[in-house]
Amino acid sequence: MMAFTGIALALVHYGLGRHIWTLEQENLLMVFKLFYIVYYVYDVSLFLTKTSALLFLTRVFPRHANPPWWNFALWTTYGLNVAWLFGICFGTAFMCKPLAKGWNPFLPGECGTTSALWIGSAIPSVVIDLFILLLPLPKIWSLKIGTARKTGVTLVFILGYW
Repeated sequence: MMAFTGIALALVHYGLGRHIWTLEQENLLMVFKLFYIVYYVYDVSLFLTKTSALLFLTRVFPRHANPPWWNFALWTTYGLNVAWLFGICFGTAFMCKPLAKGWNPFLPGECGTTSALWIGSAIPSVVIDLFILLLPLPKIWSLKIGTARKTGVTLVFILGYW
């Protein structure tokens, strides 16, 4: 949030909210650079949110108290999360040729479609979110408590992640 707030304040300083043709060339270039940085800040914040939830599951369900398949699923989800971060960062960095065209649209060259990058980012991100949401369910439903309490604990986990 601090990074987003800082970037938003910088964007306002450089002319965000004004018509694009009223901005000076150097301010316009800085606005494009800041928007480019926002992609990375957003991706890292999503990664850290998912990592936080996974660390919570690691703490609530200690390794020694889990069956091997559960530990494998947990660490596989960690790995998918890291792979997603590297993939989206590389995808963002290498979307344009030359690389500088990613933040400077005035340079000659070409860029891939951003919608393809966003869809390619969103689908794995949602799948990882589903893994994180579904992972504790077998552990919760194997507890020796009533169905109403199991449902309540399940809702607490789901709402806590949401």
